[in-house]
Amino acid sequence: MTLDEAEREVLAYWGHACEDDFGGPARVDPDRTEVYDWGWVIYLVPVNPENCPPQGRKSYPYAIHNVTGRSIVVGSKALEYAVYELTKVYTKPIDWPPGSPRWAEDSDTHG
Repeated sequence: MTLDEAEREVLAYWGHACEDDFGGPARVDPDRTEVYDWGWVIYLVPVNPENCPPQGRKSYPYAIHNVTGRSIVVGSKALEYAVYELTKVYTKPIDWPPGSPRWAEDSDTHG
C-alpha cells in the first residue's frame, strides 16, 4: 500500500464519522502525516474550518497499516494501543462447523 492509497482509504472509511464534529466534510491534511515502519498516522481535518462548531474537534488522527490496510482511530488509549491493534496476528484459524457458508470460512483472514 502506498501513502496515497492509505490517505484515500482513511478518508473513504472514516471521513463520514468526522462530519458532525467538523460541521461538514473532511479532508486529509498531508502536512501532519506521520510515517512509521508499520504504516502511517493520517489526520483528517475539516474542509471548511470556519464551519466547524466551537465544541467540535479540529482534527482526528487515524493509524493505518501499510500491509493489511487496516485502520483505527488513535484515541484516548494513544498510538501504542492503535499499533497493537493493527499489528495483532491471529495464528489459530477459526474452527468453523461443517457446512458453514463460504464467507464464514474466509472471514478469519479479514481484520
